[in-house]
Amino acid sequence: MKGKNKRLAGRSAELDALASSGKTNKKRLERLVNEELAKVLKQRKLKKCKMERAIFSHIKSGLLISGPVSLPKKRAKSDRLRKLRPVGFIVNTMRLVDPVSRRALSPGVALVEMRHVRGDQYAFDFIGADGKVKLATTTHRPSPLGGSSDIGSEPPGGQEFDIEINHVLRAPTADDLFPCDYVCTSYHDGTEVCYYACDDDEDRGFTIES
Repeated sequence: MKGKNKRLAGRSAELDALASSGKTNKKRLERLVNEELAKVLKQRKLKKCKMERAIFSHIKSGLLISGPVSLPKKRAKSDRLRKLRPVGFIVNTMRLVDPVSRRALSPGVALVEMRHVRGDQYAFDFIGADGKVKLATTTHRPSPLGGSSDIGSEPPGGQEFDIEINHVLRAPTADDLFPCDYVCTSYHDGTEVCYYACDDDEDRGFTIES
């Protein structure tokens, strides 16, 4: 347990350093992500994560990074029919609070998988380094700025599992429940997920602790 806590503390310190530096070292970040998700990527036969097409957002409460994952070509077509589909990875140095379940994704690194629920309903699972789901939330069609293809369909241009990612940020206003940024991550295959990006003391008891 002491070894695990030490590793987590080290990861937390490294993430904090990335958030406060202003200039993100992409090679350092790429190493961190692939080391943290090594077990999960290997289990799913996924390629290593790359930073070339990742989105970096420095916001009031910290750093948020989202990037796509690529599958081997032999797996791509068959995976379109599976109920679980990897779509990207996420790195967050602040808590991301799901506005539906009121649960938070703690700072760290996670693989993002899209899961078919029923009919036209889909969800996102955020998978931690241990292979367990850290947070699950609903997904929906994004706004016109985030793409307009159907959920679960092949990405535009015939690119299989080579997904463009975008962040849409909304600063808090006086009408909001609490002073957290509202962030939507859209995957340009027709999926989007939104959350509050909060410091520890900003959600005013809104978050349900596990």
